[in-house]
Amino acid sequence: MNIAVVGANGQVGRELCVILREWGHDVVPIVRNPWGAAFLRHCGFRVRFASASSGPDMNAALADANLVIISAYADSTDGTTAAAVKANSDLVSTVVAASPPSGVVVFFSTVRVIARAIDPAVTGWEPRPPYDRVKAAAESEFLRKCRAIGRKGVALRLGHVIGYNQAKNDRFMAAGQMVAPLLCVDGDAVSNTVHTATIAEACVASHSAAVPDGCYNLVNKPQWTWREVFRYLSPQSPDWQFQKTARDVQSHAPRSGFLPSLWAAVRRTLPAAKDWLPASTRLRLQTAIKTASARREVAKLEHEHSFWVYEFDYRAMPQPLFPALTDTVLLLPKLESASRVFKPVEVPVFQVETPAAR
Repeated sequence: MNIAVVGANGQVGRELCVILREWGHDVVPIVRNPWGAAFLRHCGFRVRFASASSGPDMNAALADANLVIISAYADSTDGTTAAAVKANSDLVSTVVAASPPSGVVVFFSTVRVIARAIDPAVTGWEPRPPYDRVKAAAESEFLRKCRAIGRKGVALRLGHVIGYNQAKNDRFMAAGQMVAPLLCVDGDAVSNTVHTATIAEACVASHSAAVPDGCYNLVNKPQWTWREVFRYLSPQSPDWQFQKTARDVQSHAPRSGFLPSLWAAVRRTLPAAKDWLPASTRLRLQTAIKTASARREVAKLEHEHSFWVYEFDYRAMPQPLFPALTDTVLLLPKLESASRVFKPVEVPVFQVETPAAR
């Protein structure tokens, strides 16, 4: 099958290209400019260049595709959420319109679109954070456009993506930098993670008539527990210690009561308020927030023995889950190319001789 991956230079897109090619498909990575194509070209892909702002370019890039995967995310042109919403909605609309009439289009949405259903920290009355709003609007536009022009469209709300080239790996494995870390989660609780192998299988299965168009939540089959996630990420490590009610978790968990909940909601709403600030002020504010956040995370790793991330508190992904998937564990042996391509490179340490040694 001819598969076009729009946004193939992203973390998920790169890994999907490698996996799908290994599984025998003809994969065409599509990126906006040559700077995003270096890795893909190094891996032997023939990359095509097309911008979502140019319908004719996208038409040419997708002309021979049986399956089109939208893995791209468009940054805001002026730093505001409204601009990001428009950019991403325009992107999916252009790609769907440019896709072949007989093909199938898959859009990567996110678990954050249903945050109110699975994230206990999110209330029903506060505004959505910027990223959630952008992806929700893009998902809605994707489904609307597919219905309007008669394309089969499948939106996949991805769980927490893990694999060989994913940021979530590093986020979760930050616990490995601690001394005797205690993971503040029930080890047998479902994790809502999804491996890139399962994402690849769901994309291919979406082309089948057995999978109706529409929107699906996507996690591993069967759901991996947090114990299984950490065992996969660090198979050589000793058994991780899990304790949902660990004493140290009290420093992480949100306090109960109306006022603490109100303050937490206000803090989550503040990112959306920055859109009303001048561009220069927004940039300084974002830089300050990211710097402070990084310092807090470093301090946690240096001084704490318990580890918590907000994903630990999520409820299980609800229906509709993507149907007819293979057990994720059975897919992992079929990833020889991906494990080789994304294997960390060991950089040799060069020792410099001192004058005395000479």
